[in-house]
Amino acid sequence: MKTNQAETCKTDKTRYYRLIISAFLGVSAILLTALAISEIRNFRLLRQSEHVVEARVTDWRTFTKGGRRYCIRYTFVVDGAEASHADSTGRKNLWTKVPEDVWHKTKTTRTIDVRYVPDNIFNNIPVCMPIRFVNAYAAIGLGVMCFVMAVVMWICPWD
Repeated sequence: MKTNQAETCKTDKTRYYRLIISAFLGVSAILLTALAISEIRNFRLLRQSEHVVEARVTDWRTFTKGGRRYCIRYTFVVDGAEASHADSTGRKNLWTKVPEDVWHKTKTTRTIDVRYVPDNIFNNIPVCMPIRFVNAYAAIGLGVMCFVMAVVMWICPWD
């Protein structure tokens, strides 16, 4: 009799933990996918935009982890509103990777041409940089994997 109670308690705990992990994975899947879709939408708008402005470079630095990378920070003003490089989560004044020759050129000119979307000037990128969707598609893939893992944890009996 005591063995059955212990087994029931153990099974209930297992189900509870599976439920918590499944919920976490499900919410993660939704957030990752929504963020990735927003990023893809922003990239498509940026790719279609023909609006370019000369931005003032405010800072330079290099990273040596995983090879040397050259990065800048910049700001620009459009219709009285100041903007900088930002991401889909709302973080602003972010570092932007640029080619080495452009990095050296901006050290002397202190400016860089930036493509932006008029409806959202924080959706911008230096003209010299290609618009790549790789990270957004990887986030969608990760979101799908989290969703599948959540379903498997919820459905499959592991008792």
